[in-house]
Amino acid sequence: MAIVHMKKLRLMVVRRQKDELLRDLMLLGCVQISEPDALLADTEAAAVLRQESGNVTEVRSELTRLTAALKLLDKYAPVKSKLLSSRPEVTEADFLDDGAYCQELDAVAQLEDLEAAVRRYNGEEAKLRGNIEALRPWQTLDLPLDLGETVRRSEERRVGKDPHFSRHAARSGGSCRGRQSAGGRCAGVAVV
Repeated sequence: MAIVHMKKLRLMVVRRQKDELLRDLMLLGCVQISEPDALLADTEAAAVLRQESGNVTEVRSELTRLTAALKLLDKYAPVKSKLLSSRPEVTEADFLDDGAYCQELDAVAQLEDLEAAVRRYNGEEAKLRGNIEALRPWQTLDLPLDLGETVRRSEERRVGKDPHFSRHAARSGGSCRGRQSAGGRCAGVAVV
């Protein structure tokens, strides 16, 4: 395939005809439009021309969002197409329909929300898997997991039913385990 040199084209248009001309050039598909930074750097041209503030950054961010949404769709719902299938025909009115474009941007927003939810759920899943792995060494212990209380509570009950413990508690006037303050009161509970 031969390399064809590009020809540069400079257009100066009255402001009210700018949108119509850009639309016609886009439909022709034979012109690549770029920012006029180099033209405005020329001092002679800069004296006559000025760059109009447009919505270039907004359009670029929408293009980035649309491209990311297409990648998400390819990731989660790939479309299997024939190897040499042709692209569907689209009319000019359908292609330039602003209402359809707004609906597509709404669909992109929904995809972004769903992707954020998937990332959030993946993070929660990773956290739970980490917790499971941290508890895995305790899996081999011979303890019933259907208890509604901790082991410490059951030990307290067992100690409370111990006759030796009960006699000591009766002598000391409380449920202390041999630790009394100077006034004969409990200085703290020591449960083993």
